[in-house]
Amino acid sequence: MMQLQQMSDPAPETYLDRAAAKRAHQLAQIPAEWRLASIPSVSSAPSALAYIRSHGLLTTEELHITETCDAAVLLHKLARGELSSLQVVRAFAKRAAIAHQLTTCCTEILFDEAFAEAQRLDDVLARTGKTVGPLHGLPVSIKDCLDIKGKDSTVGWVGLVGKPAARDSNTAQVLRKLGAVFYVKTNVPQSMMMSDSYNHVWGQCVGALNRNLISGGSSGGESTLISARGSILGVGTDIGGSIRIPAALTGLYGLSPTLSRHTYERGGPRQHIVRPVAGPLAGTLSGIETYMKAFQEGEPWKVDSQVAPIPWRSECCVIPSTKRLRIGYIIDDGVVKTQPPVERAVQETIAALKAAGHEMIEWDASSHARAYDLWEKAILSDGGLACKKLCDMSGEPLIEGLGKGSHLAKISGTLKWLEDPKNKKYDDDLVIMIDAYDVWFQLPPETLVARYHALRAAEDKRIAQRMGKAFAREKISSKVIFSASKRCGPNEIRSVACYPVPESPLPNDIYGAVTDTMDGPSQWAGLRTRHLVSGFVVGPVKDMRRIFQRANRNMVKCLEGDQKGDKYYLPKCHKGSDQSFFNEMFGQQEYHREVMRRHHRNAWDRFLDGMVPTRPGAPRRPHKIETLLIDDPLNPSFDHQLMSDPDYHVDQRYEFGIMVDHFSEVSHQTSNALHDTTFVNHSAPLGPQVDKPAHGQKIICSPRAPMPRDLVDSTGGLELFAEQGRPRWEQLPLYSEVCNGVIPVVAHHNWVNKKPIDTLWPSMWWTGHARQLLEARRAQAKDKIERKHVGGVDTDTGKSLTWDDLCPAEWEKDVFLD
Repeated sequence: MMQLQQMSDPAPETYLDRAAAKRAHQLAQIPAEWRLASIPSVSSAPSALAYIRSHGLLTTEELHITETCDAAVLLHKLARGELSSLQVVRAFAKRAAIAHQLTTCCTEILFDEAFAEAQRLDDVLARTGKTVGPLHGLPVSIKDCLDIKGKDSTVGWVGLVGKPAARDSNTAQVLRKLGAVFYVKTNVPQSMMMSDSYNHVWGQCVGALNRNLISGGSSGGESTLISARGSILGVGTDIGGSIRIPAALTGLYGLSPTLSRHTYERGGPRQHIVRPVAGPLAGTLSGIETYMKAFQEGEPWKVDSQVAPIPWRSECCVIPSTKRLRIGYIIDDGVVKTQPPVERAVQETIAALKAAGHEMIEWDASSHARAYDLWEKAILSDGGLACKKLCDMSGEPLIEGLGKGSHLAKISGTLKWLEDPKNKKYDDDLVIMIDAYDVWFQLPPETLVARYHALRAAEDKRIAQRMGKAFAREKISSKVIFSASKRCGPNEIRSVACYPVPESPLPNDIYGAVTDTMDGPSQWAGLRTRHLVSGFVVGPVKDMRRIFQRANRNMVKCLEGDQKGDKYYLPKCHKGSDQSFFNEMFGQQEYHREVMRRHHRNAWDRFLDGMVPTRPGAPRRPHKIETLLIDDPLNPSFDHQLMSDPDYHVDQRYEFGIMVDHFSEVSHQTSNALHDTTFVNHSAPLGPQVDKPAHGQKIICSPRAPMPRDLVDSTGGLELFAEQGRPRWEQLPLYSEVCNGVIPVVAHHNWVNKKPIDTLWPSMWWTGHARQLLEARRAQAKDKIERKHVGGVDTDTGKSLTWDDLCPAEWEKDVFLD
């Protein structure tokens, strides 16, 4: 008797399965003899370039060919028949195959087609004695986004696997006409809108010179392959640095040409707002000129009407020694502070060019931020729906960091750190999360810790008054302090995250007549702090971890883009703002604390509340947020977003222990609040120093800036001064909120305009003393800091660090300002 076995349906193919199959197909295109038996670890072979040169993987001839730096040299030998195209293409193909296995720099492997094309070109030269074009027989690598007929252009999306191009891109058409041979396409980030080259199809591309580092993006595969000498000439694309960044990170030359000098198909209508360009990357400057000169000889305007019909003008590249050029430069764009070594290199270049007689003009970049903001709003106008549809094609998620900036990565990245047991000793260890904006610690860490505990106690007392008997019954406790903001993260006054927040404990006349109105020196300057900002957070590991776990869960759900009919969550996913997720959680917490308060009030309580409206747990009086009256925090009279879960829950699922540093005692956030502050010497009369609080623009307050009692003159660095002449805290210029009467531990410049840094940084009390303090600290310390917990610091390399490692000499100008 034959037994029949019931077969179960195979599991559906996932995006990981499709990506793995694509990579397996890619590997099969590499000849077996070129495949490495095992991939060396990064620690054993940090440099792919050095590994290829030293491990006998290439013949002497292959090394000689691929170590040639200048494309013009190879082209000369190819034209004279000293080298065959097949020899050259095979040498670079083999080296590219090895480099790819070490760095993941390639996407499509075109070796078979390349060998056939190289042989055809050799035959033409042998038969006619003439080259096909100025790039005759030269292997050229090309970025993945530029179509090659019959090959995929996935651009890092799994959903585009198995969708070969129907025709060559315009760029490929011109290069084929010139005699170029395509043998590989190169890696890019998912969507190409990142300065890295990582995606779910191919994985992470790393640098050939140092595999511990990335090679930039979005033309990162090109820069890695060329720096590994697996290509002598490559084609990338650029809209926001996608050629320039990879070239800079890998020591190459790259050109982002003027618009209309190079062909490039645009992928959608939004790319016409700021048009991208295609351009070359090479190891030498002459390689760039060789490419651009040859490309114009291909008359690209005949295949792309956007290209200007202007031939290459070699005479423009020859500059007479007597010709004076006008050259622009940027040191600081007002947004990103230039690193000292980079600034030094620019200044040395400026000096050399001036010495040669050229006119140097500093470029005014003040309008760049506005232009970028307009461009970003335009390309993100669909709320990410285009990316969402591409993700839906395979079920793949967005790569980490892809969104408006990389703010959401603050949630996942911080959670990863909090969940790593190596980063803590105990769950009650205090940790601080600070974002990448500029931060100045002006008071000692002892003060921060003391204020953390004092603020917790004061907040618990305030919440106990607000919640009455519910406070003890629900065991409410403030745990994690977020900095305070005058503006709600989602920027929607009617959202659940914004309207339930409690009335600010700051005095209701703190800014005079403009308090809680939109009539201050800026739109939100007159508002009291009642919202949270997520750029500075302090709390115990256990409680921070729980908050970030919930935020991460909410973020993942939001980004999944669950579909209901034709609507998606993704366009509404706070536009990539991590702060909005935390404000949403804070709003839920405050809403449900009010639900708890009401749950524990009986009829007798409500009767007494009417008689004594100030008793603990009595309803809050109506108050305003901006222009709206909050008469009932759970159901205000204006149109508002309804709470998705308004019920009381015994499990306290919305209780996070979040509190807000309303008075900015721990951290002052400068956004919308620079008007409230000035530097005060507290041993001198206060009036003359604060005669223009808020710069005199409508905000009027009674200045209060007494010295805090938690500052001890023998701590925070003052003990490093010589005893004779040692200053006291009250004698130092301290950044103070004169309306609050507070000296914050930290000044956190958390907005995009960086110009105030030029005032804040030089005014800090340690300016002019920083070198003296460092020398005193060095004298107290050991010569080396080993990997262990010492004075609140852990090294993260596993090796000893010298003081020169910790404070490189090139940083001295910015650090010491002396």
